[in-house]
Amino acid sequence: METWLTLWKTSVHGWLSSALVPVLIMTIGAVLWRWSLQVLAARGIEENSFWKKLLGAIAVPGYLLIGATAFKVGLEMADPGSIPQKWLVGSNLLVVFSLVLLLGEALFTLAIDFYLRQRHATEVPSIFQQLSKATVYGLFALSFVSTTLKVDITPLLTTSAVVTMVIGFALQDVLGNLFSGISVHISPPFRIGDWIKVGEFCGRVTESNWRATTLRSADRDTFIIPNNDIAKKDIMNLSQRPGLLYNDFIIGLAYEASPDQVRRSLLGACGQVREICRSPGPRVFMDGFQDFSITYRIRYWFKDGHSPLAVKDQLTSRIWYRLKRDGITIPFPIREVNLHPEKDQKSEMIDRRLALLSEVDFLRELDRPHRVFLATRLKEFWYEAGETIVQKGSAGTDFFLIDRGRVSVFLDDEATSPVAELGSGQFFGEMSLLTGEPRSATIRAEAETLLVVLSQEVMSHLLREQPDLANLLSSVLADRNAKNRAAQAKTEAVEPGRPARSGGGVDDEQASSLLLDRIRRFFRLS
Repeated sequence: METWLTLWKTSVHGWLSSALVPVLIMTIGAVLWRWSLQVLAARGIEENSFWKKLLGAIAVPGYLLIGATAFKVGLEMADPGSIPQKWLVGSNLLVVFSLVLLLGEALFTLAIDFYLRQRHATEVPSIFQQLSKATVYGLFALSFVSTTLKVDITPLLTTSAVVTMVIGFALQDVLGNLFSGISVHISPPFRIGDWIKVGEFCGRVTESNWRATTLRSADRDTFIIPNNDIAKKDIMNLSQRPGLLYNDFIIGLAYEASPDQVRRSLLGACGQVREICRSPGPRVFMDGFQDFSITYRIRYWFKDGHSPLAVKDQLTSRIWYRLKRDGITIPFPIREVNLHPEKDQKSEMIDRRLALLSEVDFLRELDRPHRVFLATRLKEFWYEAGETIVQKGSAGTDFFLIDRGRVSVFLDDEATSPVAELGSGQFFGEMSLLTGEPRSATIRAEAETLLVVLSQEVMSHLLREQPDLANLLSSVLADRNAKNRAAQAKTEAVEPGRPARSGGGVDDEQASSLLLDRIRRFFRLS
């Protein structure tokens, strides 16, 4: 009995004490640490808040510190003679490592998530976070080993060239991704949360670490792209404006539709999609001329919260219906054989042009054969809104009839308001056609405009065959000018305080004779 009691006091009691106390410390410490974390997490902390990230960062180091402390206490309570000295040193190192890790994670979270992200709105890529932690922990470890343990670290810093070469060849892909990631983030073309397009991959950047960058597509697919591949490819950042994304929609449309008509249709379709922003509004660009179509590019903006595929789907549908209503076709790469009679189209065109010529006072007096001669030789020109058709003071001999659209007349190139507007059925440029005088005003298209043009060559051919037509043209123009002067004099007479013009001048017959002489000299008629 005495032998068992002696054994209990000398051995068993010591081992139980040195084992039971650490177990109690570890159990109670772990329970209290977990309870503290749960209490703090249950106080309505948001998912991405600083405190939530702080608790997540210190949770594992806290458990590790509790375990290291319990292990150190157990060794200290055991018989000193039975515990190797290396174990005591190792337990001390483990406690120091756990404490440094706990404080380090807390400080890193405070510096990155609180100071940089919340206070200065600066996003730090995870690759820089990991490199910073590795550098700080590595320097602390070397300093601790050198100063506290009195270990010469020079051999660790002077690695042989052979080992360095072997490691370089073995880890060339890993090192390539590492340095590519560093180079990408030194002058970052994107940030966490941006939508980017890299090669054939498109998505939101959710993570960028030392090895790869992770994208989340609109379909919730995840793409993990090595940094080495990203550094070699073109990167398109779709998040140029905060909170907004843009996308380009490319479509080919038939040559028969004018660019102005196409722009109105495409912008009208964009206006029917609620997700597309009004400011900045969508824009339509002509992208190029193809074999069967003209390519247009639509750039539109939408809020970051909307799915790019859903917005594009709605826009595609709206474009189809709008083009269908406006009679604009999307051509197929096929050969079309038109079986409709060409003569019917030509006769319809001539009838329309004859109707326009009948609106011109000095041309409606021509007999039908002469007007048909002119109608078959007229040319059609389209002008976009804002284009200048003729410039004041410039030379020109073409006569213009407005088939459709609207133009403005400016007597001064720097004027912002026109002196007159001309619409369908009206004309301009008759004096330049018949006498060759410079343009007296600047004419600018206010909308998409189709002009029917009568050239000097056609008019010269007609006058050489029928010289007597010059008498008719001069008489009609002189009569019109006389009526315009009379109307202007009447207007000036009723305006108070405005001096009337002198009544001196030439009569209608003299004016007709002068105009006839100018026409004959300009067209070199005998």
